[in-house]
Amino acid sequence: MPVSLLSLTLIFILSSFPFKSGAQTLEDLDKALRPAKNVAGLLQSEQAKTRYYKALVKYFGREFPRESFDAILVQLEKVSKKIPGFEERLWETDGLGVPFSIETVVKTSGRQFNSESWGNYFDPWHRQLRLSSQELWQMTSRQRQDFINRVLTTHTEEIKRHEMKIIGLPRAQVIQQSAELYSRLMSDPELKLLASDVVHRKFDSEWVRDQLRAGDPDMILKTLQYIEQKPKDWMGEYIFEMDPPSSLVSLVRSLVPKSSEL
Repeated sequence: MPVSLLSLTLIFILSSFPFKSGAQTLEDLDKALRPAKNVAGLLQSEQAKTRYYKALVKYFGREFPRESFDAILVQLEKVSKKIPGFEERLWETDGLGVPFSIETVVKTSGRQFNSESWGNYFDPWHRQLRLSSQELWQMTSRQRQDFINRVLTTHTEEIKRHEMKIIGLPRAQVIQQSAELYSRLMSDPELKLLASDVVHRKFDSEWVRDQLRAGDPDMILKTLQYIEQKPKDWMGEYIFEMDPPSSLVSLVRSLVPKSSEL
């Protein structure tokens, strides 16, 4: 199941807290959300909020103030009342990644995995990703580099301006403005194009294709987990070693097939 905008937004806002890589994936976060059914259900249930908070702690790899988490939810609720459709958008997964799931029948790594289904699904998914990034593939190397420089510079500068702008503001305004910024950045068509291009190039690389076509389910799961959880470790070679803004990192992660779904 693709990741909800709510999970991605909370990660973006909470990223100011020091954290180390945790054991949970983005999909684990949304699994903690699903029983709530919607944003209102989450806000109205203390049990649902506690379950989701604990999932976030596992994702970040360390504790962060519960009051900060509660305050973010309260402010997101206020924002959703001011912006029509915002609450529904927070719960959506459409447009944030490419849906990917397969039937499971062979046991591996504590899960069921159908190798034949994986082969049947990967090629069409990979072709669709190529189609969605076709505009960049048609550019010359120089044109692509100029495009990447412009998009990444624009996002990096906008995030920096936002960080300067919110200094000294009340927490409620910080949360509201951060949520609005993140929603806008993640909807940028040029960022989506770049994210699709980066993910496609990674999966088109010789090393990844060898890993995924080796026929070893454990190797496939491990490779997918690495690509999704460690994007900053490999993105540099596809964006001319520029430092990727958090908006691009989040979008790239949402596009990668999740090992937890296989």
